[in-house]
Amino acid sequence: MRENRIVVLRLINSRFATSIEKGLLLFKEITERLETEGTILFIDFSNIKATTATFWETIVCLFYDNYGSLFLDDRIKIEYMLEKDMDILRRVTGKAKEYFEDKDAKE
Repeated sequence: MRENRIVVLRLINSRFATSIEKGLLLFKEITERLETEGTILFIDFSNIKATTATFWETIVCLFYDNYGSLFLDDRIKIEYMLEKDMDILRRVTGKAKEYFEDKDAKE
């Protein structure tokens, strides 16, 4: 598999990944880079001081709605993220997984 890397600090031009707009920037960049089959994407959070649930909800919900969780698990790897931000990501991902599993079951 080919490796590719996004440095979040450069992409959003801020140490704080805290808004819907910044989440949309990262989502768009991820989807563009993953168009190549067989690519593993590393997302580098070096020097990012904080993320918020709003930032992650934007990204995670769009991915679950458009691609599903297996796509995320197999192709995206997070690096250098603060533990407190990993906790936020885990919480948001868990809630999104529940929501989309329920949504799929109802359809």
